[in-house]
Amino acid sequence: PKFDTAIKRRDNEEELSKILFPILANYSRKELLHGLSPLRILVGIANSVSDLLEDEHLKFRNAFVEFENEGKFWKMPGAPFQMSLTPLKFKGELSSKDFSIWDHSANNTSKVFPNSTGTQRMKGPLSGMRGVVLTQAWSGAYSTQLLSDLGMEIIQVESVTRMDPWRGGVPPKLAGLYPESDPGDRPWDRNALYNGVNRGKKAITLDLNHSEAKDVFMELVSISDVVVENFSGRVISNLGLDYDSLRSVNPSIVMVRMPTYGTSGPYSNYAGNGGTTEPVSGMSYLMGYRDGPPINSGIMHTDAYSGVLACGATISALRERVVSGVGQEVEISQQEASMTLLAEYIMEGSISGTSPMRQGNSNRDYAPQGCYRSKDSIWVAISVKTDDQWRSFCHSLGLEDLFAKKDYATKDSRIRNAIQLDSEITECISGYMSEDVAKKLQDALVPCEKILTLLEAAENKDFHEMKLFEEISHPESGNFDYPVPPWDFETTPVQSSGPAPMLGQHSEEVFRDLNGWSEGEIIRFKNLQLTGTDPLI
Repeated sequence: PKFDTAIKRRDNEEELSKILFPILANYSRKELLHGLSPLRILVGIANSVSDLLEDEHLKFRNAFVEFENEGKFWKMPGAPFQMSLTPLKFKGELSSKDFSIWDHSANNTSKVFPNSTGTQRMKGPLSGMRGVVLTQAWSGAYSTQLLSDLGMEIIQVESVTRMDPWRGGVPPKLAGLYPESDPGDRPWDRNALYNGVNRGKKAITLDLNHSEAKDVFMELVSISDVVVENFSGRVISNLGLDYDSLRSVNPSIVMVRMPTYGTSGPYSNYAGNGGTTEPVSGMSYLMGYRDGPPINSGIMHTDAYSGVLACGATISALRERVVSGVGQEVEISQQEASMTLLAEYIMEGSISGTSPMRQGNSNRDYAPQGCYRSKDSIWVAISVKTDDQWRSFCHSLGLEDLFAKKDYATKDSRIRNAIQLDSEITECISGYMSEDVAKKLQDALVPCEKILTLLEAAENKDFHEMKLFEEISHPESGNFDYPVPPWDFETTPVQSSGPAPMLGQHSEEVFRDLNGWSEGEIIRFKNLQLTGTDPLI
């Protein structure tokens, strides 16, 4: 009972670690990956660059492209997504033909998408388009929230027997973040995690293990533009909802798949999340401190990064459809997408034959860079890239003695003596108030910011004056500020799109308006427990 819920495991983490670590130490990394992953336990190997270059799964998927220049060869990550109709063609140089899809004079861009209507009020550049999606957690849900922000109608499909895990579960096993720490009577509609990445969507429930519910889903596919999913590689095939099945009812459908390891290769059936994607992409190996172990960011930001790329990949496929008239399958391996953030390290490792090592908060290309505690115990982030910035840094803070030291006279010498310099900067900043440091350095055009807590960022006056937040009212969780969409458009300005949906909130509306059902048909479907607004878990 001490470890039977996520909250209890977190509360007793130290005790649990003492039990598990000696057991895990008896197995190799690969034994743990291949032994636990089939049990749907998430495992992420902390790969170094050398590990990535020799990984059997990445070799199978041809995840790297090779360059040659003056007899020297090196590798770097390939494209962050693969497209079935327009596959990657790696070339050293581009020609005008590579941009022909954007040539409005050469292509008939007057074609409309199947669901576009000239009379519909434009809520964004993708207004009039529809996505029926099976996205969940962060990466998938965020990608389709971005599509919703751009005006696409998003119909989120869940099941009353298998909700989105970011809804936080049901009593007594809850794992959510709730307003005032109160789960309420419907905790699955109150969890901040789900509500933060699903704004503006419609939600329906369908038990896709049942053939009749699957028929309903396929009807929706036939009148949609996009299907997006981020299950592990095996799930969609097991459901009989692969791309060939979807395009049999809608040849123009764009299907976007974003499993952790892609849809092919030895690891493709293994599930993952941001906490495992960071290590398997090589990121965690680089994020630790010099003499310490690999560490995760704790934010799982690779989920959000993959979500942004998936949104862009979807738009690319839709744009290509204007030319070809048909849809295609788009595959995003979240591991490979995250590897594109490490291209310089992978290139270096492929040339040198050794893996770049951990570097803490420092940067290999300039110094000082790091986070420093000020006199008022507030941390400030400072990054000095050039000799001019170094001069301004020292003069602004009255550090003339530091500026005069030969060990720090040039950028190269500061990099060589980075550890020693970091120690001296730490001591210097501890004598200043954070506000003074930030103002003096910002006035001198030296990159510097006070480090804000999440609450401070949410309440920051400047951010609110910049209108980076909007208040959204949710029927179960109340009124809260949410970050606005990360873009705006002159002719199709971003409009408030409403709160995240409650479980199954729009099922009746969709079945009636899009599937053409009568009230009696909807009631029968509910009685079969193939849809509903309460989980059957």
